Amino acid sequence: MWGFNYVPKVYAIHPDNPDDSFRILPLEDMKQFPAPGLVYYPGNRTITQNEYYNGKKPEQCFVAPDGVTIIPYYEDLFRCSSLIKSIPGKPVYVLDEYHQRVIRADIDAHGFLQNCRIFADGGDRSVATDTNGNVYVANGDISVFDPTGKLIKTIETPERPTSLLVTGNKLYITAVSSLYQMKLE
Repeated sequence: MWGFNYVPKVYAIHPDNPDDSFRILPLEDMKQFPAPGLVYYPGNRTITQNEYYNGKKPEQCFVAPDGVTIIPYYEDLFRCSSLIKSIPGKPVYVLDEYHQRVIRADIDAHGFLQNCRIFADGGDRSVATDTNGNVYVANGDISVFDPTGKLIKTIETPERPTSLLVTGNKLYITAVSSLYQMKLE
């Protein structure tokens, strides 16, 4: 019987002191962290629908040096193109690559995805949100949805985007060979 047993290594590096702060994050039992402060979920996964919609809960997580930030371990973590910052009690958007869908979920107090539901069609690599609740989806170009899931615009890109990050009023886009920055309106 074929099995999958590769566990990736996840690293933490403090940008002000990279040489002395570089460390491998430990893989721990999620039960040891009943109330994480921050949870970083894989932004895109190639999974079956049941993993999102039936709320499969990971048993292990990588723990950041602060002791309250975790990255739940899924067997396909090594192939995601971005991690999505999520806060317990707030919604998060992730991608179901297999079905090309954006999933909206809630994060419970224990850091688990709950109430997963289809938010919009499309998307295969990355998703990000801005301060207005708009959702940016890497989908060949970048599809932008309002908080209700209505497509409000498409941003054309010179290369296929692989990951997105919104910080302040800027959208950062990585592609195979370039990094782009765009001012948001």
